[in-house]
Amino acid sequence: MAYELTPPNPYILLGNTILGFFSGGFYLQLRNMRGRPITPQVISVMGAYVVQSSYVYVTDVYLMAMPPPMVQVILLKLLLEDLASVLLCHFVLFRVNIAEILR
Repeated sequence: MAYELTPPNPYILLGNTILGFFSGGFYLQLRNMRGRPITPQVISVMGAYVVQSSYVYVTDVYLMAMPPPMVQVILLKLLLEDLASVLLCHFVLFRVNIAEILR
């Protein structure tokens, strides 16, 4: 997808890598929190989003020459996608009995 954009944006791949790496790293530190299991998941994704959003802003504005208002819209969309993803993953991991489905 990154290379089908006009102009191609090769920085998307590293941005997604940053999100995944930091989400996992933060979650490893927070997974034993008391309370609902979704809390450390959401905190981890939000922390990773903060790291990723800095990278996205710098690469899109300064390296891809996108206007800052457009990048702000992209960042809002990324935030909503990240939150929707963590909620969907939580549902799949904690609510659906995967072992039962696979039998």
